[in-house]
Amino acid sequence: MKLSNQTGSSQSVRLRLSLVLGAMAIGSATSTVTWAEDGKLYPGNNCVTSADYHAIDAVGEDANAISNTSRRNSLYVRCPIIRDYMSASTGMKKIRVFFKNANPQSRISCSVQVRNGDGSLKLLRSGSSTLGDYEGEFTINVNQAGGYKTSYSMGCRIPPTLTQSNLPGIKAYRVDEHN
Repeated sequence: MKLSNQTGSSQSVRLRLSLVLGAMAIGSATSTVTWAEDGKLYPGNNCVTSADYHAIDAVGEDANAISNTSRRNSLYVRCPIIRDYMSASTGMKKIRVFFKNANPQSRISCSVQVRNGDGSLKLLRSGSSTLGDYEGEFTINVNQAGGYKTSYSMGCRIPPTLTQSNLPGIKAYRVDEHN
């Protein structure tokens, strides 16, 4: 009798295992392919002034942010985007820009350029803060497969300040890659 119970128990285990494996196979066969997200957060002071901007004294760095100290001129900056997960099917998902803006009459705006290996423009996406927002974030949806030779860059415009005690600027930016 003992032998018969072990055989029945063994059959029960095999039946449960078969059901679990079958359910897993059905689950993976019906699931959709999704990209995982690989995000990196960069400080705003990673951004540098554009080459054509001459008033370097208008750049302020405050707690890892890049800020505009000028009361008259906008500050134009380039923010590096570094890809570390590269294949033919991966690329950029989105970029979130975290800002502070004490100028309610103006927006902080950024544009992302995606370029092919030969330098030609593949995609241009833009985003900006909302008028009147003192602090927050905005998202630039890129959703572009990259490939090995595709490059990404972001340029931003920071409006002039109204008061030296509260400077508009980019606090940080987050780059999310597909992988």
